[in-house]
Amino acid sequence: MQYTLQAQYYDKLYSFKDYNQEVIDLQDIIKLHIKYDLNTLLDIACGTGKHLEVLKSHYKCEGLDINPELLDIAKKRNPELTFYLENMIDFSLDKNYDIITCFFGSIGHVKTKDNLNKAVRNMKKHLAPKGILIIEPWHTPEQFQAGRTSLLTVDEPDIKIARCCSSQIKGNLSVLDLHHLVSTPKSTEHFIDHLELGLFPEKDYLDILKEGGFSVVHEKIRSNGNGVYLSFRK
Repeated sequence: MQYTLQAQYYDKLYSFKDYNQEVIDLQDIIKLHIKYDLNTLLDIACGTGKHLEVLKSHYKCEGLDINPELLDIAKKRNPELTFYLENMIDFSLDKNYDIITCFFGSIGHVKTKDNLNKAVRNMKKHLAPKGILIIEPWHTPEQFQAGRTSLLTVDEPDIKIARCCSSQIKGNLSVLDLHHLVSTPKSTEHFIDHLELGLFPEKDYLDILKEGGFSVVHEKIRSNGNGVYLSFRK
């Protein structure tokens, strides 16, 4: 299971993310395109629930993720919300939502174009008639840099973390080996999180969304991000 070992350190490693500003930017974009009320929201691949912590001030929210360790953190952060331990490709909930979100490139975990198509169509099944699907894509093949290395660090009094990453391309997949070195007063441990995410060209996203019955707008929500696809049911 991906992110299982690093789940407890996830928020420290991604402390650079400004979830509040991302939601503000998202709200501004939605208001540009939608002139009616949107009340309910499902955040797919919600992780530790930090987007939901902000979004719940604007909508009646629920979350879904395939990783139980991440969901446990999300539940503690948002105890009043409902969460589902499900796969985005084939989840089945007996309800519809005005907004469905999938942030931070998590859609790449579906790996294949066939699974991307299944995930999009499954999300559409859970949208209300005037609902919108918001997907923040993973890198395209042109964007992803094979051989690139990166380093994230955490330096706090009782914990030190260094995460080194090497990236490669295998077929249509981006392959990331995340080596974590974590030191606490009790011990120092090392573990590897191996991630494989599908590299889909922008055309794949647009074709699948349009064939799925959506009209699509590509907008930016982060200055250094890949933007989001705002998809409206026709």
